[in-house]
Amino acid sequence: MNQQPFYTNSGPMPNMGPNSYATPMGGYPMNYGGGFPGDQSFLNQQLGNHMAQIFQDQVAQYSDNLVSKSKTWVGNNLKYYFAVDTGYVLKKILLIFFPFTHKDWSLKYCNDEPISPRDDINAPDLYIPWMAFVTYILVVGYLLGVNDRFSPEQLGIQASSALAWLIFEVLATMIILYSFNLTSAFGFFHVLSLSGYKFVPMIAALILALFFSSLGYYIALAYGSLTLCYFLLRNIHMAIETSPVIHGSGRQSTLKVVFFCLIQPLLMYQLTRNFVA
Repeated sequence: MNQQPFYTNSGPMPNMGPNSYATPMGGYPMNYGGGFPGDQSFLNQQLGNHMAQIFQDQVAQYSDNLVSKSKTWVGNNLKYYFAVDTGYVLKKILLIFFPFTHKDWSLKYCNDEPISPRDDINAPDLYIPWMAFVTYILVVGYLLGVNDRFSPEQLGIQASSALAWLIFEVLATMIILYSFNLTSAFGFFHVLSLSGYKFVPMIAALILALFFSSLGYYIALAYGSLTLCYFLLRNIHMAIETSPVIHGSGRQSTLKVVFFCLIQPLLMYQLTRNFVA
């Protein structure tokens, strides 16, 4: 005898298709797979969140280590380039103006580490370029006032322009050094130091322009350009010559970056010509 299933609710029997779930008295669908249908997606979501959190923690830890090492490296390098005293500053400025009488341009080392600038007149520094840049801005402000052109906005424009030229020059030089495989002899701060020395003869040219007008300016600029080019050429040659990677090809390598010396007079003229009457 065929028996019909028993239903508690009256009415026709529901359609039991292949994708249908049998609904018991409680009204909840039966899941014969061992759990609720949303259990697997919930576990996947939790696992994904957990893996994402682990990845974020690893990236944060790596970033913190990288920032810490970068700060240490930058701090140690800056500490070296600012390790100067009054005697070094005076001798270095005189060397920039009178480099022709200087004989020994070699850098001194101790345990394969360069000696600090205060103990080596040939070592590059950032103190003189920084102070020269600030002094240059002050002199420019004074000249603008003398010519009735001073304003805070104008002084800010001149400072920004000089800084932009300096940064562009350093970056362009680093790119060219990299293309010539000469980065082992020059670091970023080394190039920045050599580029910043031009503000010393620029200040002298502007000061002489106050007393001797344009004639004094052009004479001082010409002499300062000559001495600066000679000073930079000797420094560049010695840095390349003492590099362990490119030792033995100093003269040929120096000729590859001689443009760095030749462009300095053009930049000096560009940054001073507008302040001479």
